[in-house]
Amino acid sequence: MGESRFEELRRYVGFDTEDERLLAHIRPIVLENTETIAAEFYRRIRRHPDALAVFRDEAQIERQKGSLQRWVRRVFSGPYDEAYFAETSKIGHVHVAVGLPQRYMLTGMNVIRVELARVIRTANDDQFDGIMRAVNRALDLELAAMLDSYFWALLHRAQEAERVQASRRADRLAAIGTLAAGLAHEVRNPLNGAQLHLTLVERGLENKRVSTQELIEAVQVSKREVHRLSNLVTEFLDFARPQPLSLRPADLRELSDRVVATMSADAAAKGVSISAVGPLGTVNADVDKLTQVLLNLVRNAIDACDKGGSVVVRTMKDATTCAVQVEDDGVGIADSSMPIFDPFFTTKAAGTGLGLSIAHRIVSDHDGTLGFVSRPGRTVFSVRLRAAESA
Repeated sequence: MGESRFEELRRYVGFDTEDERLLAHIRPIVLENTETIAAEFYRRIRRHPDALAVFRDEAQIERQKGSLQRWVRRVFSGPYDEAYFAETSKIGHVHVAVGLPQRYMLTGMNVIRVELARVIRTANDDQFDGIMRAVNRALDLELAAMLDSYFWALLHRAQEAERVQASRRADRLAAIGTLAAGLAHEVRNPLNGAQLHLTLVERGLENKRVSTQELIEAVQVSKREVHRLSNLVTEFLDFARPQPLSLRPADLRELSDRVVATMSADAAAKGVSISAVGPLGTVNADVDKLTQVLLNLVRNAIDACDKGGSVVVRTMKDATTCAVQVEDDGVGIADSSMPIFDPFFTTKAAGTGLGLSIAHRIVSDHDGTLGFVSRPGRTVFSVRLRAAESA
């Protein structure tokens, strides 16, 4: 069986049992001075902002002084075995975790060397030269173990960052693939419809067996399909290429009143009553985009009331947030776990499945939330935004 990592490092720096004896010999003098060694070490650190930046406050520095004193005692006490190596390796991992630049491990160890030499010299021991060789080898062993673990910790962090980045790239590609598949599916339907009716027109013109009225109807259907395709492309671009927000103070109740007025004719055509209630509530918002969200929610609510009913746009507010709810008494959403905010997901026969996706993204861009609760006879979509500070 080959030698361990620690044994290899110990052999490399030349640390042997004689060094252990000399460290034990001088240990009493060193242990009497650990406090002054730690004080000098952190005095030096205060001169370097990059090193000092890893500490949160003075209390943490005081705790680390205690840790440094315990480390010095361990260096001069041993035992110098695999457990000792494991404890030293932890220090390198901690330095990576707190973001300590590696150069400070090297220079910091030199500060310890100088302070230990100063303390040991005061003992006037005739073995001074041998003791300092032992101290230097022990500190070299410590530094080698720290740097070894530092390297592996940094390598692991780099590999993990690369793995996360690769995962994000894969997620983006998967999302693009899903969008492309959904768009292709939605584009194919109006294209097939237009092609079918244009083929009818073509054959009618060739054999003159189709009446003028039938040709006109076929052309009109083709125009509607092309128009639907154009709307689909426009909505897709709105979803895939969002524009930056133009924020200004806006009152949710005023927006709700305008949306209700805009949609009142559509509601009346389906026998649906529509109203806006609730207090004023000011938010910082892109008025056009937020209006787009409310129009989409109200339009969906009206469509859900297929046999008449009512739609209520309700504003609410508290100390920090303002909200607007769109409530209808229609058929409801059969399963609350449905991914209704996903692109191209729709429960409508003629829907594109992008309206709620766009609405969700717009609300998220405002740092708000869009959610819903639903049961037969009552569905509520809620938009919640931060209240404007001036409110």
